[in-house]
Amino acid sequence: MEEIINKEKEHLGEHVRKLRELLSLTREQLAPTIGMTSQTLMSIESGKGFTGDYILAVSHFFGMELSELASYKNPLPDEITFRSRIKAYHKRHKSEAYKILDNPPTLKALIEFRLIKSDFLKSKPRTVKEITEHFKEEYKLLFNSSVVSQALITAVKTGQLEREQGGRNFLYKARKK
Repeated sequence: MEEIINKEKEHLGEHVRKLRELLSLTREQLAPTIGMTSQTLMSIESGKGFTGDYILAVSHFFGMELSELASYKNPLPDEITFRSRIKAYHKRHKSEAYKILDNPPTLKALIEFRLIKSDFLKSKPRTVKEITEHFKEEYKLLFNSSVVSQALITAVKTGQLEREQGGRNFLYKARKK
């Protein structure tokens, strides 16, 4: 019985992580909003650290009934619809927790949760300049190219991206799975 429960916790924790990532939020951004540390949220996402209070706080932030949050086999919602739903839920309950969704995503979150999953990097390798312009055009976010370059190098080191020499510039592309 314990093995079944632990497996369910792992699936639920993974679902929480996927929902957080869908919103392009880091643990460090979301955790204080729902009254916990990023370490506690990481523990929940890994299938440990479950308490009723914590899982209710997570469920409440996402604007979900507990049973809906536990329905991890269902497909993830569309990001825009999900954001709207969360905002409406919090406004209805006179909570300001939704305001975290109005904050621009961090560069790390942009790379990890949007850029890597987008067709932009899958279609062909891109330069730092092209990626910086993509952030400006697609998300209306301005970043210094040297800051973007450092963040991309970090993503290469963590195995999220691949980098190759392309003439005078490095080219970045999504890692093949």
